[in-house]
Amino acid sequence: MVVNPNPQQAANLLRLIHLVLDQIRWYMQHYGPDVEWPATGRMADWSQNLLPCNMCGWRSDCPAWAGEV
Repeated sequence: MVVNPNPQQAANLLRLIHLVLDQIRWYMQHYGPDVEWPATGRMADWSQNLLPCNMCGWRSDCPAWAGEV
């Protein structure tokens, strides 16, 4: 699949990438590599939209779904 984003879409994608990198950096500083990080996959945007989780191959091992899968 080839995607040709327009300038605004490219800027939005770059902003999103930087936000995710900032979150990863904060988790690494706060929790480190040996502590389980918070899982936001189930309610990443607080809408409780589970469609991404329904297609995830890691769902059975995900701490956010512990006790429910």
